[in-house]
Amino acid sequence: MNLYLSDMDGTLLDGNGVLPEKTRGQLKNMLAHGLLFTVASARTPLSAIPLLKGLELQVPAILMSGALIYDMKSHRILDTVSFDAQEMKILCQAEQETGCRGLLISEKGERLILNLAPKAQGPWEGYFPLPSRMKIPSLYPDIQAVGAEGLKQERLIYGLYMDQIPERLSRMADMLEQASCFCVDFYQDCYRPSCWCMELTGRRTSKKRGVQFLRNLYPGARLIGFGDGKNDLSLFEACDEAYAVSNACRELKERACGILENSRFDGVVNAIKERWEKDEAYSDGEPLSVKHGIQGGTI
Repeated sequence: MNLYLSDMDGTLLDGNGVLPEKTRGQLKNMLAHGLLFTVASARTPLSAIPLLKGLELQVPAILMSGALIYDMKSHRILDTVSFDAQEMKILCQAEQETGCRGLLISEKGERLILNLAPKAQGPWEGYFPLPSRMKIPSLYPDIQAVGAEGLKQERLIYGLYMDQIPERLSRMADMLEQASCFCVDFYQDCYRPSCWCMELTGRRTSKKRGVQFLRNLYPGARLIGFGDGKNDLSLFEACDEAYAVSNACRELKERACGILENSRFDGVVNAIKERWEKDEAYSDGEPLSVKHGIQGGTI
């Protein structure tokens, strides 16, 4: 049986960063008939869960570029990759030297904590609506007002820094990349051109690691990936097959088995539907065996 993994932004979501209702309906129908599908995204549960509302994902999601493996049905944290002591030391130094502050997501007691420093730059107002936070059982609804230096008991797994002045973030990104301790993604926000972002995870984090987790969970599946950006290169490396959308970067297209139409034309979902109807619509309906005993707190 095939297991499909799709990046979200630039791949599955449309140009406005939402999942079109037609796409949602097609996925929902195939999922109800046994499709194995999940996402492999840099997004956090805070934004990924509302975007995927209504989709019964049997397969855990790869979030925060692989720093978090998350069961969307039971809201269980199955696996995380945290920053080590050396990475934390370097991050604290970088914050102090550049003055940059942002959102840090940490883990404590098998739940996630949002940490936003009081001097954090960027358009954070309205970014953390309380109703959305309350609907995520694995997330503490309160936000801690601390930076990296204030994280003592929690395990840091992800950082997001935003600024309307790219030079500040660029300097911090250069410092962290030179340290060779982090996975750094510095970019201009495709939905808000006036905003620049830097996403940060530990050096052991990658979508490839997330794919390997799922491969162990579904040992009999053939993994098929979809993506558009450089952070999908490790996803492509780990999958048995991988396809790039037409708006993908050159490096990813060179690694792809084929090129699909972009999300405006439902390229990913149409490809899955065609494959599904061809290879799996006439199967005997036996579910794929899944290894049991996966660790992770029930939240």
